[in-house]
Amino acid sequence: MKILLTSLLLYSSINGISNHSTITPSSQQTVLASTYTQIAASSSNANITNDTNASTNDIQTFMQQAQKVINQETKKSTTTLSLNENPNNTIQQDTYGIVDYYKLDTDKLYFYEQRADQKPIVKVVPLSMNANIIRTASANTIPDGFGGRALINSSSINSSGDYIETRVTNISMQRIPQAGSTAYIYTGFNQGSFGVDAGIQYSPNDAPGVWQPYLKLSNTGPVASSYLLKPYNQVQSSNGYVPNQPIQMDVWKNYTSSETGENNAIRLKLVGTAICTDLACSHHQQTKLMSIFSKSNVGVTKKVDNYKLLATVAGANATGSFSTTISDIAIDGVPKTPTRDATDNTTMTISGNQVSYTLNK
Repeated sequence: MKILLTSLLLYSSINGISNHSTITPSSQQTVLASTYTQIAASSSNANITNDTNASTNDIQTFMQQAQKVINQETKKSTTTLSLNENPNNTIQQDTYGIVDYYKLDTDKLYFYEQRADQKPIVKVVPLSMNANIIRTASANTIPDGFGGRALINSSSINSSGDYIETRVTNISMQRIPQAGSTAYIYTGFNQGSFGVDAGIQYSPNDAPGVWQPYLKLSNTGPVASSYLLKPYNQVQSSNGYVPNQPIQMDVWKNYTSSETGENNAIRLKLVGTAICTDLACSHHQQTKLMSIFSKSNVGVTKKVDNYKLLATVAGANATGSFSTTISDIAIDGVPKTPTRDATDNTTMTISGNQVSYTLNK
Protein backbone atom coordinates (compact mmCIF):
# COMPACT_ATOMS: atom_id res chain seq x y z
CA MET A 1 0.00 0.00 0.00
CA LYS A 2 1.78 3.13 0.89
CA ILE A 3 3.29 5.55 3.25
CA LEU A 4 6.63 6.91 4.10
CA LEU A 5 5.68 8.47 7.38
CA THR A 6 7.88 11.37 8.21
CA SER A 7 6.43 14.80 8.32
CA LEU A 8 3.43 15.38 6.24
CA LEU A 9 3.51 13.74 2.82
CA LEU A 10 2.04 10.41 2.01
CA TYR A 11 1.49 7.40 -0.16
CA SER A 12 -2.24 6.90 -0.31
CA SER A 13 -5.04 8.79 -1.90
CA ILE A 14 -7.96 10.34 -0.15
CA ASN A 15 -10.01 13.38 -0.53
CA GLY A 16 -13.26 14.94 0.53
CA ILE A 17 -15.49 17.59 2.10
CA SER A 18 -17.86 17.50 5.04
CA ASN A 19 -19.97 19.31 7.58
CA HIS A 20 -21.70 18.23 10.75
CA SER A 21 -24.68 19.58 12.62
CA THR A 22 -23.96 18.34 16.10
CA ILE A 23 -21.24 20.95 16.52
CA THR A 24 -22.51 23.95 18.40
CA PRO A 25 -19.38 25.95 19.14
CA SER A 26 -19.47 28.43 21.97
CA SER A 27 -18.56 32.03 21.28
CA GLN A 28 -14.98 31.30 22.28
CA GLN A 29 -14.79 28.33 19.93
CA THR A 30 -16.37 29.95 16.90
CA VAL A 31 -14.11 31.67 14.42
CA LEU A 32 -15.64 33.98 11.84
CA ALA A 33 -13.91 35.65 8.91
CA SER A 34 -14.06 38.98 10.73
CA THR A 35 -12.12 37.45 13.62
CA TYR A 36 -9.19 36.60 11.38
CA THR A 37 -8.96 40.01 9.79
CA GLN A 38 -8.55 41.54 13.24
CA ILE A 39 -5.50 39.44 14.09
CA ALA A 40 -2.29 40.90 12.71
CA ALA A 41 0.19 38.42 11.29
CA SER A 42 3.10 39.56 13.43
CA SER A 43 5.45 37.64 15.68
CA SER A 44 4.25 39.57 18.72
CA ASN A 45 0.78 38.12 18.20
CA ALA A 46 1.77 34.47 17.93
CA ASN A 47 3.43 31.67 19.86
CA ILE A 48 6.32 30.71 17.58
CA THR A 49 8.61 27.67 17.63
CA ASN A 50 11.36 27.52 15.00
CA ASP A 51 13.54 24.40 14.89
CA THR A 52 15.06 25.18 11.50
CA ASN A 53 17.23 27.82 9.86
CA ALA A 54 14.15 29.71 8.67
CA SER A 55 14.73 33.44 9.04
CA THR A 56 12.47 35.86 10.89
CA ASN A 57 11.46 37.24 7.51
CA ASP A 58 10.61 33.73 6.24
CA ILE A 59 8.35 33.15 9.22
CA GLN A 60 6.75 36.57 8.93
CA THR A 61 6.02 35.95 5.25
CA PHE A 62 4.50 32.56 6.06
CA MET A 63 2.29 34.03 8.78
CA GLN A 64 0.99 36.64 6.37
CA GLN A 65 0.25 33.95 3.80
CA ALA A 66 -1.50 31.79 6.41
CA GLN A 67 -3.75 34.72 7.31
CA LYS A 68 -4.61 35.23 3.64
CA VAL A 69 -5.46 31.55 3.22
CA ILE A 70 -7.71 31.60 6.28
CA ASN A 71 -9.40 34.83 5.21
CA GLN A 72 -10.02 33.43 1.74
CA GLU A 73 -11.50 30.19 3.05
CA THR A 74 -13.79 31.85 5.59
CA LYS A 75 -14.86 34.42 3.02
CA LYS A 76 -15.83 31.62 0.62
CA SER A 77 -17.81 29.75 3.22
CA THR A 78 -20.81 31.98 3.82
CA THR A 79 -23.58 29.57 2.93
CA THR A 80 -25.08 26.61 4.71
CA LEU A 81 -24.13 23.30 3.13
CA SER A 82 -25.92 20.03 3.78
CA LEU A 83 -24.78 16.46 3.73
CA ASN A 84 -27.00 14.19 1.67
CA GLU A 85 -29.91 16.62 2.15
CA ASN A 86 -30.17 15.56 5.79
CA PRO A 87 -31.05 18.55 8.00
CA ASN A 88 -29.34 16.81 10.92
CA ASN A 89 -26.06 16.97 9.01
CA THR A 90 -26.05 20.70 8.33
CA ILE A 91 -23.47 23.18 9.55
CA GLN A 92 -22.60 26.78 8.88
CA GLN A 93 -19.43 26.68 6.79
CA ASP A 94 -18.31 30.10 7.99
CA THR A 95 -17.78 29.03 11.60
CA TYR A 96 -14.67 27.10 12.58
CA GLY A 97 -13.28 26.23 15.97
CA ILE A 98 -9.80 25.61 14.56
CA VAL A 99 -8.09 26.29 11.23
CA ASP A 100 -4.74 24.57 10.59
CA TYR A 101 -2.59 25.54 7.63
CA TYR A 102 0.41 23.42 6.61
CA LYS A 103 2.87 24.74 4.03
CA LEU A 104 5.31 22.18 2.66
CA ASP A 105 8.63 23.64 1.61
CA THR A 106 11.63 21.82 0.16
CA ASP A 107 13.08 20.89 3.54
CA LYS A 108 10.72 22.52 6.05
CA LEU A 109 7.17 22.21 7.25
CA TYR A 110 5.50 25.47 8.25
CA PHE A 111 2.47 25.06 10.51
CA TYR A 112 -0.06 27.71 11.58
CA GLU A 113 -3.04 27.13 13.84
CA GLN A 114 -5.71 29.76 14.50
CA ARG A 115 -8.36 29.60 17.20
CA ALA A 116 -10.78 32.32 18.22
CA ASP A 117 -9.60 34.60 21.02
CA GLN A 118 -6.22 32.84 21.13
CA LYS A 119 -2.78 33.72 19.86
CA PRO A 120 -1.95 31.77 16.69
CA ILE A 121 0.46 28.87 17.07
CA VAL A 122 3.31 28.85 14.55
CA LYS A 123 5.82 26.00 14.22
CA VAL A 124 8.59 25.44 11.70
CA VAL A 125 10.20 22.00 11.70
CA PRO A 126 12.53 20.16 9.33
CA LEU A 127 11.10 17.66 6.89
CA SER A 128 13.02 14.40 7.19
CA MET A 129 12.96 11.68 4.61
CA ASN A 130 13.98 9.00 7.13
CA ALA A 131 10.90 6.89 7.72
CA ASN A 132 9.37 3.48 7.26
CA ILE A 133 8.25 2.90 3.70
CA ILE A 134 5.00 1.24 2.77
CA ARG A 135 4.37 0.78 -0.93
CA THR A 136 1.64 2.74 -2.62
CA ALA A 137 -1.62 1.11 -3.67
CA SER A 138 -1.50 2.44 -7.20
CA ALA A 139 -0.66 -0.86 -8.87
CA ASN A 140 -3.19 -3.37 -10.17
CA THR A 141 -3.24 -5.13 -6.80
CA ILE A 142 -3.17 -3.87 -3.21
CA PRO A 143 0.44 -4.54 -2.11
CA ASP A 144 1.65 -4.61 1.48
CA GLY A 145 -1.87 -4.55 2.85
CA PHE A 146 -5.47 -4.93 1.74
CA GLY A 147 -8.43 -2.78 0.74
CA GLY A 148 -10.40 -1.54 -2.23
CA ARG A 149 -9.70 0.93 -5.01
CA ALA A 150 -12.06 2.62 -7.47
CA LEU A 151 -11.03 4.89 -10.33
CA ILE A 152 -12.41 7.75 -12.39
CA ASN A 153 -10.55 7.54 -15.68
CA SER A 154 -9.73 10.60 -17.78
CA SER A 155 -12.00 9.35 -20.58
CA SER A 156 -15.01 10.07 -18.36
CA ILE A 157 -13.84 13.57 -17.40
CA ASN A 158 -15.03 16.14 -19.92
CA SER A 159 -13.58 19.14 -18.06
CA SER A 160 -9.96 19.93 -17.25
CA GLY A 161 -10.27 17.84 -14.08
CA ASP A 162 -8.71 20.41 -11.75
CA TYR A 163 -10.05 19.06 -8.47
CA ILE A 164 -11.97 16.24 -6.86
CA GLU A 165 -14.54 16.56 -4.07
CA THR A 166 -15.68 13.74 -1.80
CA ARG A 167 -17.34 13.19 1.56
CA VAL A 168 -16.27 10.41 3.85
CA THR A 169 -19.17 9.10 5.92
CA ASN A 170 -20.27 6.06 7.92
CA ILE A 171 -16.80 5.27 9.23
CA SER A 172 -16.96 2.31 11.60
CA MET A 173 -13.81 0.77 13.06
CA GLN A 174 -14.71 -2.80 14.08
CA ARG A 175 -11.19 -4.03 14.76
CA ILE A 176 -8.23 -1.66 15.11
CA PRO A 177 -5.32 -2.55 12.80
CA GLN A 178 -2.47 -4.30 14.61
CA ALA A 179 0.78 -2.50 15.40
CA GLY A 180 2.73 -1.85 12.22
CA SER A 181 -0.33 -1.37 10.03
CA THR A 182 -2.50 1.69 9.48
CA ALA A 183 -5.99 2.30 8.09
CA TYR A 184 -6.45 4.91 5.35
CA ILE A 185 -9.32 6.50 3.49
CA TYR A 186 -8.17 8.68 0.65
CA THR A 187 -8.38 10.04 -2.84
CA GLY A 188 -5.83 11.52 -5.22
CA PHE A 189 -4.72 11.12 -8.80
CA ASN A 190 -2.13 9.67 -11.16
CA GLN A 191 -0.54 11.48 -14.09
CA GLY A 192 2.20 9.57 -15.83
CA SER A 193 4.78 8.55 -13.22
CA PHE A 194 3.57 11.21 -10.78
CA GLY A 195 0.91 10.45 -8.21
CA VAL A 196 -0.78 12.11 -5.25
CA ASP A 197 -2.48 10.37 -2.33
CA ALA A 198 -4.43 12.64 -0.01
CA GLY A 199 -6.89 12.00 2.76
CA ILE A 200 -6.97 10.64 6.29
CA GLN A 201 -5.30 7.91 8.32
CA TYR A 202 -6.47 6.33 11.55
CA SER A 203 -4.58 6.95 14.79
CA PRO A 204 -5.59 4.85 17.80
CA ASN A 205 -3.41 6.85 20.19
CA ASP A 206 -6.24 8.88 21.70
CA ALA A 207 -9.28 6.71 22.46
CA PRO A 208 -11.65 6.20 20.75
CA GLY A 209 -9.14 7.00 18.02
CA VAL A 210 -9.13 9.79 15.48
CA TRP A 211 -8.62 10.28 11.75
CA GLN A 212 -5.75 12.60 10.89
CA PRO A 213 -4.61 14.31 7.66
CA TYR A 214 -2.34 12.45 5.28
CA LEU A 215 -0.66 13.63 2.06
CA LYS A 216 1.83 11.93 -0.23
CA LEU A 217 3.50 13.09 -3.42
CA SER A 218 5.07 10.21 -5.32
CA ASN A 219 8.46 11.88 -5.77
CA THR A 220 8.93 12.75 -2.08
CA GLY A 221 8.48 11.28 1.35
CA PRO A 222 4.93 11.25 2.74
CA VAL A 223 3.67 13.71 5.28
CA ALA A 224 1.26 12.39 7.84
CA SER A 225 0.25 14.77 10.55
CA SER A 226 0.64 12.21 13.32
CA TYR A 227 3.95 10.77 12.16
CA LEU A 228 6.39 13.66 12.45
CA LEU A 229 9.67 12.43 13.80
CA LYS A 230 10.54 13.10 17.42
CA PRO A 231 10.83 15.68 18.83
CA TYR A 232 8.59 17.20 16.18
CA ASN A 233 5.42 15.22 16.95
CA GLN A 234 4.09 18.25 18.83
CA VAL A 235 3.25 19.79 15.45
CA GLN A 236 0.40 17.37 14.97
CA SER A 237 -0.33 16.28 18.52
CA SER A 238 -3.13 13.82 19.09
CA ASN A 239 -5.96 15.99 17.79
CA GLY A 240 -7.87 14.77 14.77
CA TYR A 241 -11.25 14.11 13.24
CA VAL A 242 -13.89 12.25 15.23
CA PRO A 243 -14.80 8.78 13.96
CA ASN A 244 -18.35 8.22 12.73
CA GLN A 245 -18.83 11.84 11.64
CA PRO A 246 -18.54 13.17 8.08
CA ILE A 247 -15.26 14.52 6.77
CA GLN A 248 -15.20 16.65 3.67
CA MET A 249 -12.08 16.31 1.51
CA ASP A 250 -11.00 18.28 -1.56
CA VAL A 251 -7.84 17.82 -3.60
CA TRP A 252 -6.53 20.18 -6.28
CA LYS A 253 -3.95 19.08 -8.83
CA ASN A 254 -2.80 22.60 -9.73
CA TYR A 255 -4.10 25.26 -7.35
CA THR A 256 -3.14 28.89 -7.96
CA SER A 257 -4.39 31.95 -6.08
CA SER A 258 -3.00 35.46 -6.40
CA GLU A 259 -4.80 36.26 -3.16
CA THR A 260 -2.94 33.68 -1.05
CA GLY A 261 0.30 33.39 -3.00
CA GLU A 262 -0.15 29.69 -3.67
CA ASN A 263 1.15 28.88 -7.15
CA ASN A 264 0.79 25.61 -9.10
CA ALA A 265 0.14 23.87 -5.80
CA ILE A 266 -0.97 20.40 -4.82
CA ARG A 267 -3.59 21.18 -2.20
CA LEU A 268 -5.59 19.10 0.28
CA LYS A 269 -8.46 20.57 2.27
CA LEU A 270 -10.29 18.70 5.03
CA VAL A 271 -13.28 19.88 7.04
CA GLY A 272 -14.84 17.89 9.85
CA THR A 273 -15.36 17.60 13.59
CA ALA A 274 -12.23 17.54 15.77
CA ILE A 275 -12.08 15.64 19.04
CA CYS A 276 -10.30 18.52 20.83
CA THR A 277 -10.25 22.31 20.79
CA ASP A 278 -6.48 22.73 20.78
CA LEU A 279 -3.30 21.46 19.19
CA ALA A 280 -2.12 19.63 22.30
CA CYS A 281 -5.56 18.01 22.74
CA SER A 282 -5.60 19.10 26.37
CA HIS A 283 -9.28 20.06 26.17
CA HIS A 284 -11.55 17.30 24.89
CA GLN A 285 -14.53 19.04 23.36
CA GLN A 286 -15.73 18.55 19.80
CA THR A 287 -15.26 21.52 17.53
CA LYS A 288 -15.10 22.14 13.80
CA LEU A 289 -11.64 21.79 12.27
CA MET A 290 -10.41 22.83 8.83
CA SER A 291 -7.00 21.54 7.74
CA ILE A 292 -5.24 22.76 4.60
CA PHE A 293 -2.03 21.29 3.19
CA SER A 294 -0.33 23.09 0.31
CA LYS A 295 2.88 22.59 -1.66
CA SER A 296 3.53 25.08 -4.45
CA ASN A 297 5.39 24.66 -7.72
CA VAL A 298 4.64 20.96 -8.05
CA GLY A 299 1.17 21.12 -9.61
CA VAL A 300 0.09 19.07 -12.62
CA THR A 301 -0.99 21.11 -15.64
CA LYS A 302 -1.82 18.13 -17.86
CA LYS A 303 -5.03 16.18 -17.60
CA VAL A 304 -4.73 13.37 -15.07
CA ASP A 305 -4.80 9.73 -16.14
CA ASN A 306 -7.28 9.01 -13.37
CA TYR A 307 -8.58 10.04 -9.99
CA LYS A 308 -8.59 7.31 -7.35
CA LEU A 309 -10.67 6.48 -4.27
CA LEU A 310 -9.38 4.01 -1.71
CA ALA A 311 -10.00 2.51 1.70
CA THR A 312 -7.06 0.42 2.83
CA VAL A 313 -5.09 -1.06 5.70
CA ALA A 314 -1.38 -0.80 4.91
CA GLY A 315 1.54 -2.64 6.41
CA ALA A 316 3.30 -5.97 6.27
CA ASN A 317 0.97 -8.73 7.51
CA ALA A 318 -1.74 -6.09 7.96
CA THR A 319 -4.95 -7.05 9.73
CA GLY A 320 -8.00 -5.12 10.87
CA SER A 321 -11.62 -4.47 10.07
CA PHE A 322 -13.49 -1.27 9.23
CA SER A 323 -16.12 0.08 6.87
CA THR A 324 -16.78 3.45 5.27
CA THR A 325 -18.46 5.24 2.39
CA ILE A 326 -16.92 7.82 0.06
CA SER A 327 -19.88 9.76 -1.28
CA ASP A 328 -20.76 12.89 -3.28
CA ILE A 329 -17.86 12.22 -5.62
CA ALA A 330 -17.43 15.04 -8.13
CA ILE A 331 -14.79 16.32 -10.54
CA ASP A 332 -14.86 20.08 -11.12
CA GLY A 333 -18.27 20.10 -9.44
CA VAL A 334 -19.75 17.45 -11.77
CA PRO A 335 -20.89 14.17 -10.12
CA LYS A 336 -18.93 11.16 -11.35
CA THR A 337 -19.49 7.41 -11.05
CA PRO A 338 -16.22 5.56 -10.51
CA THR A 339 -15.39 2.07 -11.74
CA ARG A 340 -14.06 -0.89 -9.78
CA ASP A 341 -10.30 -1.35 -10.06
CA ALA A 342 -9.03 -3.72 -7.35
CA THR A 343 -10.07 -5.36 -4.08
CA ASP A 344 -8.30 -7.52 -1.52
CA ASN A 345 -10.19 -8.88 1.51
CA THR A 346 -12.69 -6.10 0.85
CA THR A 347 -16.29 -5.84 -0.28
CA MET A 348 -16.68 -2.72 -2.46
CA THR A 349 -20.06 -1.51 -3.72
CA ILE A 350 -20.47 1.34 -6.21
CA SER A 351 -23.80 3.16 -6.45
CA GLY A 352 -23.87 6.33 -8.55
CA ASN A 353 -21.26 8.74 -7.26
CA GLN A 354 -20.51 6.89 -4.05
CA VAL A 355 -18.42 3.88 -3.08
CA SER A 356 -18.90 1.76 0.05
CA TYR A 357 -16.11 -0.40 1.49
CA THR A 358 -16.04 -3.17 4.08
CA LEU A 359 -12.51 -4.35 4.91
CA ASN A 360 -11.84 -7.44 7.00
CA LYS A 361 -8.76 -9.56 7.43
